[in-house]
Amino acid sequence: GTPHKALTTVTFVDYEFRKGIDTRAIMRVISDELIGKYPGVQLSVEKDNMGPPAGKAINIEISGQDFEELLYLSDSMMTFIDMANIEGVEGLKSNLTVGKPELLVTIDREKARRYGLSTMQIASTIRTSLFGKEISDFKVGEDEYPIQLRLQEKYRYNVPALMNQKIIFNEDGKNIGVPISAVADFTYSSTYGSVRRKNMDRVITVFSNVIEGYNSTEINNLIAERLSNFELPEGYTYSFTGEQQEQQESMAFLGRAMLIALALILLILVTQFNSVIRPAIILASILFSTIGVFGGIATFKMDFVVVMTGIGIISLAGIVVNNAIVLVDYIELLKARKRKELGLEEADLEGTKRIYPKWLMLEYSDVPVPSNPEALQLAISKGLFTLEDAIISAEEDEAFVLEIEEEEESIGPHKKLSPPVKLEDLELEEITDKRKKRREKEEETVNKPESTEDFHYIPVKSVGSFVSDSLKTIDISKEQKIKAVIGKLK
Repeated sequence: GTPHKALTTVTFVDYEFRKGIDTRAIMRVISDELIGKYPGVQLSVEKDNMGPPAGKAINIEISGQDFEELLYLSDSMMTFIDMANIEGVEGLKSNLTVGKPELLVTIDREKARRYGLSTMQIASTIRTSLFGKEISDFKVGEDEYPIQLRLQEKYRYNVPALMNQKIIFNEDGKNIGVPISAVADFTYSSTYGSVRRKNMDRVITVFSNVIEGYNSTEINNLIAERLSNFELPEGYTYSFTGEQQEQQESMAFLGRAMLIALALILLILVTQFNSVIRPAIILASILFSTIGVFGGIATFKMDFVVVMTGIGIISLAGIVVNNAIVLVDYIELLKARKRKELGLEEADLEGTKRIYPKWLMLEYSDVPVPSNPEALQLAISKGLFTLEDAIISAEEDEAFVLEIEEEEESIGPHKKLSPPVKLEDLELEEITDKRKKRREKEEETVNKPESTEDFHYIPVKSVGSFVSDSLKTIDISKEQKIKAVIGKLK
């Protein structure tokens, strides 16, 4: 670190042990008690950055050619903003360090030429005296230690001793030493800490933090409004950078990412449903989810973090689209039933009532609080697998009901079969168990004939083919044999 700077870190206990005390309120109290109370001391109170490095909340860059004019404009701008009395500004500072002391060594080239010395030899001697030079290595076993040659500490900070340091050079086979003072003079001066450039222009930055509890975007908008009356000479400009610039770039990137995601989702949905209206209905759910995000931020008074909130909205779009696909597809399945004609409103209500528990399973699995990444992966994968298995089972049972109804219509209205089992009367475990038993029956090949000559078992490939093939092998005028088929099916 540097000797003129110090850092004090305060670590708070967990929130559950703080009895509801907010860290932002404590930071604001510290700022009010310390900042501006000690002359010559610049204090800053801020929290650790949990994400990638970000610029200052208030960051104004003034650019131009003449450095003295830039220095005057930066001081004038800080005074102008301070006089505006904008609340929330912690304290404006400049990145330019003024009055940094330095020792200027001016080489007399005419004298140096007489001794045959170059400026590089003189500068190298001064640097070696102050910072040292590695001349050899000291080896102990397999370890090597560099040997540095430089002046002792009591001479390094003694200017006359430094200027009397001899420059050694070879002339006619003899080593000759010339003091630095014989070919150079020194003067005391002061200069700026650094000079920054941007697009070939000199730049001075005026920056500040924002006191906890205030919105940095609103404060920057107020400063921009006040600076509209601040006149700059021709050839000099200012711009807001730092955190504001990074937010704008992040919003532009996330906006493009959101559009690309929506386009890809729409393309997949149009291909899946072979329609434009249904994908449009599904994508409309993203609008309502986005409204919910901003509503939740406003309700709980949470900070709006552009990057994290944007990524959350894009991720949430995938979840709500998944839910909407399940709902729309299930409603279309209900409307396709032959035994029960459903209108649009009735199908929507019944489909939503049936799918709602499955939605909850998905939401509980997608919003966990994991103690490690593996827990998050496990929760999401298991939740999605459970939902997928439930939906596939529901779709297969609905198809089973439709096949039976088609067979009833082929027989005729005067011959009614036993009513099929309704899906709503079955729980998820019953559906899964029914599905497993049906698969076991499909794998069996029954060769034992029945006592009735017109009716016998056949190899079963599926529930629908079982009903269809059995009906083809019996006399449809014998109602009791039809009921026997349905009894076997149940």
